[in-house]
Amino acid sequence: MTIITQKKPISLKTNDVLAFIIGVLSFVQIQVVGELYVSEIALAILIPLLWRKKSHLLRGVWIKRILFFGLLWFISQVITDIIRSTPVPDLLRGWAAILVFIVDFASLYMLLSQNTRRIMIYVLGTALGGLMQPFFQPSIYFKAYPWEFGFGYPAILLTIVVITFLCANSLWKIKAWMLLPLTALGLFSIYLGARSLGAFAILAAFLLWLRGLRLGRLLVTRLSIGKIVAAGIILLMVVFGIYEAYGYAAGRGWLGENAILKFKMQSGGAFGILVGGRADIIPALYAISDSPFIGHGSWAKDPKYRLYYLKLLDWGYENNKVYLQSMVEASDLIPSHSHILQAWVWAGVIGAIFWMVILWLVLKSILHNFRFPNPLSALVIFFGLQSVWDILFSPFGSMMRLEWMMRLVVFICALLLITARRKENV
Repeated sequence: MTIITQKKPISLKTNDVLAFIIGVLSFVQIQVVGELYVSEIALAILIPLLWRKKSHLLRGVWIKRILFFGLLWFISQVITDIIRSTPVPDLLRGWAAILVFIVDFASLYMLLSQNTRRIMIYVLGTALGGLMQPFFQPSIYFKAYPWEFGFGYPAILLTIVVITFLCANSLWKIKAWMLLPLTALGLFSIYLGARSLGAFAILAAFLLWLRGLRLGRLLVTRLSIGKIVAAGIILLMVVFGIYEAYGYAAGRGWLGENAILKFKMQSGGAFGILVGGRADIIPALYAISDSPFIGHGSWAKDPKYRLYYLKLLDWGYENNKVYLQSMVEASDLIPSHSHILQAWVWAGVIGAIFWMVILWLVLKSILHNFRFPNPLSALVIFFGLQSVWDILFSPFGSMMRLEWMMRLVVFICALLLITARRKENV
């Protein structure tokens, strides 16, 4: 397959304009069965037109793998909902979420046509659209957390786009000053309570900086188990350093009263902030253990599993008692707060397998793009860090469908670009 990269300015084509518009409109949401976005509807409408000329693009190994396991996930969800007699409104939302995601991913992949320039146009449109969202359709959490649920992510994404344009094919020669804005936005995000977003930005800046050093080049040249272990230790040390720095700053009140209370509530137990900050994982694990092969159905409900929130009290999270008790009574939904656990709870083990396949793609993309820099490497590293976290610790909601379509296109096209360049150098 040929990956198209543009080194000379050329006039915009129709698909370039479409990519930008669809990216910008990615924040416009409407209610149809569940939450749908204008961009999702546009991509669904475009797929018959794109199929006629570009269906051959869907023959790649990773594309076929994603579509195959995605279809299995959908079938498993349908079978589960029939077995569980899921209410019609819930099963329609559950089926639509998976089907729209699969169809629109294929459509977006064909639209961007393995063209790095068009991919960047789309990502730029998405970042600009995200910056406009708070003014037109703000999140319900925007008023209380305007950075975390409004301007933070698109601002960081726009910064990544600028870094990508500045570096192009020269990530191994990246300058430290290029990464200062990204690092500053990461610190600012942590200061405003968007901890994971800030950590991703700082980690991405660190990895891009490390790749430009001689040490970074030595770590990835002639890869060995020892070098992989060394790289893993370095990364873990950086993550631990960020965590300790956050705890130190929060504990001394540098991040405000809310940060102090939140940190004390979530970090006081046996498993620290990882479990304390993602308490939903515990009820989900119990739900999975009760039915590991067949799920509980779309938008699965069973109030008994919410009682498992209180297990955290046995593990020392006494400071979080009020919050945990409130979550028991909040609704009947089986909580999960994780892509892989949510799919497992709703659709059974087949849903979890889909996200395991995606996790493998993400890890492979991070490693290969660190070893073989290309025009999409900065995006891959940032998206990759986010993606690992989301698969393990974030719910798969409506906005995440659009996010994942974009990420998957970037991951796959970057891998194809690396393969093509390595063949040219043989």
